[in-house]
Amino acid sequence: MQKVVQPRRYLLLGILFFFLPFFIPLPLPRQTVIETDPLFTEDLGEIARNSTRSFVKNNPNRVAGTEEAKNAAFWLSAALKGVGLEPQTQTFEFEWDGVKTGQNVYAIDTGSNMKEEYFLFMAHYDVVPDTIEGANDNGAAVAMVLTFATYFQTYAHNRSIIYAFVDAEEVGLIGSQIFAEKIAKDLNIVAGINFEMVGYKDYSSIYVDSLGFQQGQVDAAFVDLIMQSGLSLRVDVETGTTENWFVDSFSMVIQKAAAFTFSDHGDRKSVV
Repeated sequence: MQKVVQPRRYLLLGILFFFLPFFIPLPLPRQTVIETDPLFTEDLGEIARNSTRSFVKNNPNRVAGTEEAKNAAFWLSAALKGVGLEPQTQTFEFEWDGVKTGQNVYAIDTGSNMKEEYFLFMAHYDVVPDTIEGANDNGAAVAMVLTFATYFQTYAHNRSIIYAFVDAEEVGLIGSQIFAEKIAKDLNIVAGINFEMVGYKDYSSIYVDSLGFQQGQVDAAFVDLIMQSGLSLRVDVETGTTENWFVDSFSMVIQKAAAFTFSDHGDRKSVV
């Protein structure tokens, strides 16, 4: 049985620190927000840790196309509803050892005065066969998305936010491709993060796969802001090509949406 792991608090802090300007309608000093908002302290990590534990314990063996995966989709719908959002389910068929049914679960939180621009948080929730809990791949990432959904319910935000949980990643990025083709391509997604395997507690580095951004410009800004924040993070960036690319953000990129994958697993070239 795979050990339940927790998303690191500083990983959450760093991402929130970078992307708060997308959501807060009035300019606020970033460091002040970090110091004064209780959700930026242990509470944020506690939400992520509890979400990871609850999701993987209640939804073992969630291989795409199985009843367990359908139960996981139902659980995710209930979780989104529990934080005040209206979940939607996208059902699709795919071929994998016969015709199977998959389900993407998502919710849109409409922004205030820039509602036609969207920010995306995404993670796949299925597991490979013979995996039981799948805490790191990819339960911790599911928890990250749920944590952001919980957090941003406390803020009025300019842009709309999409929270998406995609199915059938482990059999060929099928769920994210269908989500991108049928839903995301008609939306103006200005930026997005796909979370993949973010549960390692003792890893010293994280990396950003940057295929979705032209010439690495957003990556450089991301690294700069992380370093200015004073957080103990090492950010690794791979400028990215289509070779060996097998994460859900690629499904968004080919639909011309700016998206990248954020993970703390893997060997990538350091830029800091």
